[in-house]
Amino acid sequence: MKHKLLKLQGTNKGEFTRGVPVEMSLKEIGELPFIITGDKFVNSGFVFGEVENNYRNDKNIINRTLFPIDIDSVPNDIFDELIEGLKSQGINAVVHTSHNHKLKGNRYRVIAETSRTMTPDEFPNAVPNFIEDIPVLRKYTKYIDLCIKTKSQFFLAPSHPPETEAFARKEYVNNGAPYIPDTRKRTTTNGDSRKAEHLLISPTPQTARTVCQVEYALSQIPADCSYITWRNVIWGLLSTSWSCSVELAMTWSKTAPELFNEVIFNNVINGYDPTRKDSPTLGTIYYLAKKGGQV
Repeated sequence: MKHKLLKLQGTNKGEFTRGVPVEMSLKEIGELPFIITGDKFVNSGFVFGEVENNYRNDKNIINRTLFPIDIDSVPNDIFDELIEGLKSQGINAVVHTSHNHKLKGNRYRVIAETSRTMTPDEFPNAVPNFIEDIPVLRKYTKYIDLCIKTKSQFFLAPSHPPETEAFARKEYVNNGAPYIPDTRKRTTTNGDSRKAEHLLISPTPQTARTVCQVEYALSQIPADCSYITWRNVIWGLLSTSWSCSVELAMTWSKTAPELFNEVIFNNVINGYDPTRKDSPTLGTIYYLAKKGGQV
């Protein structure tokens, strides 16, 4: 899936105005190399979206795509936690350390893939909603810069100064489906207009977006897999407590009609025990989807 961006170049922050349109997949964005430099502004910059006349200002922004957010000055190193948390929710993303990582605390950028573009007016609602939907991001709300205050916000490609090059980390997470933006106004921001308020602490909610992601993940797992894999997928669905979990399990199981047995299916449903230490979760389903059902 290609995304339309505007690539900028400059020698200081004030010169990142004119650029050239490019199309890049999330994987290609993840392959941008770290530039080792003491001046991060000698690097390329990107507007994630389309820009009229290729000239960056708020009036010229046609649409926005992807969710680039910054996580700044976290007391502890959360890189691996971010990766696992995004994987468990089936989010496609690039995560990398940012220029001042270790110089001014632990600092990261997350660039999450979206299923569609958003208008400049939709975007400021969509990003906080995304944070609220993803537990690992919601956990660190107070450290997150949503990057929504400026419609024409641009983002520099990855870089590190020489003294922190050893701490540079970047990973491409391709574990699910693009996030479907929710542009309803359902969260607010705090006083500095940068951080999302922490409103909810709950398991993965049943929404059109989350159900769609799970359906996509299921489509990557052949239902004629081993019994253990089949059972774990069903139990992973039941772990959501969604009203549609049994229906999802049955619909997926019946994609292998020659193997489907309603009695055995009901036994697996009735045998689900969420208190088991090794009880499957949604993360199990996303893992199996990435492996094509092969373990």
